[in-house]
Amino acid sequence: MKKLLYVLLILFFGMQSIWACSCLNDPLLSERKKIKKEFKQRDVIFTAKVLSIENKESSSPGWDGVRYYYFKKIKMELSHVYKGELQEIEIVETLMSSASCGYHFQVGTKYLVYGTQVRVGGPISTNICTRTRPLEYAKKDIARLKWFLFKNPFKKVKKFRRLKEKAIKRTIRKRYWWHLK
Repeated sequence: MKKLLYVLLILFFGMQSIWACSCLNDPLLSERKKIKKEFKQRDVIFTAKVLSIENKESSSPGWDGVRYYYFKKIKMELSHVYKGELQEIEIVETLMSSASCGYHFQVGTKYLVYGTQVRVGGPISTNICTRTRPLEYAKKDIARLKWFLFKNPFKKVKKFRRLKEKAIKRTIRKRYWWHLK
């Protein structure tokens, strides 16, 4: 009985909190709306090739003691930027395992990266909850990003024509109001 009590005490007081990854995706959203939502939420979006991966460790005080974070620093060579101000070679950070939402990059592979940048010039972070993916699986995303980049040029032309027509009608009404009665 005493051994059981000791085991229970050790288990109870020796436990630490564990944080697991949970991505909330709306299954009712279309692919186009998911890409648009991601475009609005992320600070930087770019395509790049992975040059090197370095494992790092960091710690910070928490309410239950010191917490250790294990993450990867990925050095990437940019090929195209869709959103954000970036340098030619950027450092992207992600957590070590997919259980903590870390994304698994491979050296030599090209990726479309959706990232968040806490401060200008600081590291970019990404995870598995974003639409980050290898470039070969991101053709729809890239096509839609180009569409967002140009903000639907046909819609702009139609809107400009409508505004121009309204302005002309307004001018005619002001100048020739007595003829229109």
